[in-house]
Amino acid sequence: MSACVTWMVFVGLIGSSVLGPVYGDPEQIKAKPGENVTLQCRGSKDDNVVMLRWVRPDLESRGYVFVFRDHMIDEEAQYEAFRGRVDLRDPEMKDGDFSVILKNVRISDTGSYECYVGTNGNKPKLINNMSLKVEYPDITAEPGQTVTLTCRAPSSSEIRTLEWTRPDLDPKYVFVYWNNQPDPVNQHPSFKERVELKDSQMKDGDVSVTLKDVTFTDTGTYECRVFQGQSKPPEPTSIVHLRVSAGHGPVGLAVGLTVVGILLLVAAAVVGFMFYRKRSRPTDQNPNPRPEQTPMNPK
Repeated sequence: MSACVTWMVFVGLIGSSVLGPVYGDPEQIKAKPGENVTLQCRGSKDDNVVMLRWVRPDLESRGYVFVFRDHMIDEEAQYEAFRGRVDLRDPEMKDGDFSVILKNVRISDTGSYECYVGTNGNKPKLINNMSLKVEYPDITAEPGQTVTLTCRAPSSSEIRTLEWTRPDLDPKYVFVYWNNQPDPVNQHPSFKERVELKDSQMKDGDVSVTLKDVTFTDTGTYECRVFQGQSKPPEPTSIVHLRVSAGHGPVGLAVGLTVVGILLLVAAAVVGFMFYRKRSRPTDQNPNPRPEQTPMNPK
């Protein structure tokens, strides 16, 4: 009986490897903004592929990340945010490789991805699914340094307004750019003349800013929003966590030396005070000292 069950399991595994993968939890991929990631998908190398679709189920109308049909890429069917950023890893799709490369990933690329393949005129079937998480690493800086808060516009459309904010502040605006120039009117006073665009031309959608001469009070969470004609405020394109603290660099070393110096001065003052008290304390003196006695010679 045991041998029969083992044989059935073996046949089931062989059959599943022929018909397609066995699905469990989606593969998890983590990336940093600006990196290129590969979305893996493999099928049978002997099938005649007539349709390949990569889909983001969480986007409106199940937005198409990539569409390949009639032996060519169909950009018209592609969700706008992915146009020009997705390529086949192998343009000839040899050996059933239907993987694609997503270039210059952004925070907004975080989500689920599904690969559908249609062969020999059949309806496309789900072959693989995965989850992508794009996140910025925390930034740690020391007082006096200049840091870059990184953000990229989600598409090549015209940037109407750019907002960098700190939600815990009032006003919350760290940097505002609109009408083709920075707008310092609503900017929080602590950031005036300390924040500017990394690239004043914002080429390739680079809307990063530099924050100069950071202090401990700059520690916090910064959000980047890009307005490109949306009817409602967009979700943050980037979220950056900044922590400013005294480390082991030149500034941290200076702070450490200052503390040590203060402790040494305090210790020296205490020792000096005790020595002074000991020197100034009056000594016990007998006003009628006993005369020195000399031994008497016996007669």
